[in-house]
Amino acid sequence: MARPGGLIAAAAISRYSPLLDHIATTGITEAAIQDGVRDILAQGRYAGQRGFTVAYFQTSAELRAEVTEAGLTDPTLYGIEGPGWVAVKAIEKYTSANLMGTDMYEAALSAARIADPHAALTDASAHILAITGPCPV
Repeated sequence: MARPGGLIAAAAISRYSPLLDHIATTGITEAAIQDGVRDILAQGRYAGQRGFTVAYFQTSAELRAEVTEAGLTDPTLYGIEGPGWVAVKAIEKYTSANLMGTDMYEAALSAARIADPHAALTDASAHILAITGPCPV
């Protein structure tokens, strides 16, 4: 329970992150992976096969609705990684590069900041953060 006017944060896994993650790391040519990704895109549910936990993947609109239904007003949503995370993850997967502090990492960080006010790009992040109340950032 928060004090009136207090900060509340809720995090979610983006509905589109499995598709983007498979593109970046494992490919998406295997029929079973394609079927699993299609199911997540359609329903948001993941049953826990293939080593990841049972989970529900949300769109930013669903997270906003859930936060609002809980009685919290005017949530601000952020794409935590921004749309550049896919490129960074792919480069790290297929090379031995650690991109922290590099131009590519800085470009991804800049892209995340640029994407923040554009709601359509929030879902391109792997994770979404909803904040209500005064944001300390």
